[in-house]
Order: sequence, then C-alpha cells, then structure tokens
Amino acid sequence: MATKYSNVIIFGPTGDVGSHAALEASARGAKVWLAMRNTSKAIPGLTSDIESAGAFERIQADLTDPASITAAVKRSGAKAAYIYLVHGPGGLSPSLAAMKDAGVEYVVFLSSFSVPYGADAAGIRSIPAERFISKAHADVEIALEDLGLAHAALRPAYFASNPFKTLLDKSKVPIEADIRNGDYLVDCIATDDIGRVGGALLVERPTAKEDANGKSVFYLCGPKLMSQDRMLEVIQEVAGVEIKVNHLDQNEWTKRAVAKGMPPPVAAYLAKAYEVGFTDDQYNQEMYTQAVKNVEEVTGRKPLSFEEFIKLHEKELLAKDA
Repeated sequence: MATKYSNVIIFGPTGDVGSHAALEASARGAKVWLAMRNTSKAIPGLTSDIESAGAFERIQADLTDPASITAAVKRSGAKAAYIYLVHGPGGLSPSLAAMKDAGVEYVVFLSSFSVPYGADAAGIRSIPAERFISKAHADVEIALEDLGLAHAALRPAYFASNPFKTLLDKSKVPIEADIRNGDYLVDCIATDDIGRVGGALLVERPTAKEDANGKSVFYLCGPKLMSQDRMLEVIQEVAGVEIKVNHLDQNEWTKRAVAKGMPPPVAAYLAKAYEVGFTDDQYNQEMYTQAVKNVEEVTGRKPLSFEEFIKLHEKELLAKDA
C-alpha cells in the first residue's frame, strides 16, 4: 500500500538528483513546488517548455533558513517534502522542525550508503565522529525520528557522476586521474535513478514498508560492481577519451587532494577509506542485491548501467567546468 501525495515540495531541484526527483514526481501526477535559493537558476532537464507545460512552480527557500522554509511550505500547502544534506547552524534540526510546524508530514531524505546496513535505531545513534560522512547523514535521520516526521531514507552508494566531478582533472591533456587504490570497488549508480526513486517515493509514500515510527530505508546501487581502474577504462571506452591514471600512495594522494582544495580532514578520511577498500560487509551481498532491485521495484524501470549513464550525459560530464 502507498499514500499518494498530489502536491509536493522539492528542496534543491537544481542538483543532479533533485532535478530528476522533480521530473519523476511531476510524471506521477503531482504538482511540484521547486524550492530554490535562487529561483532564476537553471534546472537540469527542465526546459522552459517542460516547466510551463507541467505543474511546476518555483518558490524561494533555503534549507538553512527555517523562516524561508516556513513561508515556502505554507504557501505551497505541500505535506510531502524532498530534502538533502546541507550544513547550517544547529544542523538541519531547526529547519526540519519549521517544516513540520508548517504542515509537512512526510519527508524523502537523500541520505548515504555509508549509514551502516542493518543498523537499528540505536545503531545509527552510535556512529563515531571520525566517520563524519556517515554521521552527518545519520544525524538528519535521527532528527527526523526525534521530530516524529515519517520519512524515507534514500541511501545510494557511489554516484556515477563522482569520477567526473571529483576524480578527473579535465584541465590536463590527456585527462588525469589520481587513484589511491585501483582495486577499490564502486557500483556507479546513475544520479538519474536516485532522483527517480526519490520522486516516486515522494508522491507514493511506501506506508507498507514503514516501521512503527513511519521510517522506510532504501539502499540504492548500480547494477554492476567494478574496480576504480575498470571504471576509468569504461569512461575511456565509452567516451573515447584518454585518461592518464596516477596510482599514488596514501601520503601523495592526500597531499594532492588538499592542494586541489579538499579540506585536510576529508582528504585524510578518504585516503584511509580508499586504502582499505570496501569490505564484504559494506557491499553486503544481501544488501547489494536488494539495492539494485530497489530501483526497478520503486520506479518500474531497470537501473541504468554506467555505460548508459555516460552515453546519456557525456557532453556535460566531460565539460571542463563540470
């Protein structure tokens, strides 16, 4: 069973995931309020023709500003909201409280695969501070639980867009990639699929899958695991570009990451994670199998392969300023 919402609000529709969530929610018959800091900003995939033909309306709001959230939610009348992680004073708790007080009763949150699989309500409250990516996302889920807001937590793994945004140095000829561990496993889930799942769940709340607190969890993975070395080979094969791969030790990788602007604590954390690689527990076979199935079960469409994702978005992915 599902509870259907015909009027929804999406915070962050200009993102790769949020834009697809907006399009999917509209395709399922909902009026979609596009909550944006800058309402004149372009939304990927949402042309002026599509926007004017569909039931879309832009509205100013900032997830770090509770007052703007209150105004946007009250104006929209939406009871279902899509959100993502942003960092503001006091975390997202004040914003979520404002959202609830203004009338939202259900939230779809773009969480993270790094929130431990199989962890119960107590488990996500005991994530150590040094695992800050996991903890930051878990803290939002905890805030939603503590507020009594029903929610679906989307926990996608490695975004298919990640190598193009954070790994490839497209200013160099040939393109270069600094790799800490070429054997590190990734699943490369398409951002299109993550957004479609989010949009579908936003309109059709999966009440049958919710626990006693109104929470449902959806791990999401791409259909094929591959090493980072193989991932780079696929990019070269599909896009027809040359990539020079630099396999670096932990110190050199960290130093280069910081030089490119990555905060030192983040660089140190990732360097350590890449050193170890994903364990069987992290890409737990039971979880992974279901995470791939979740895409089709929720959207009715098979997940895109990494090759298909590249073909769909090659121009923007390889743009030097992307």
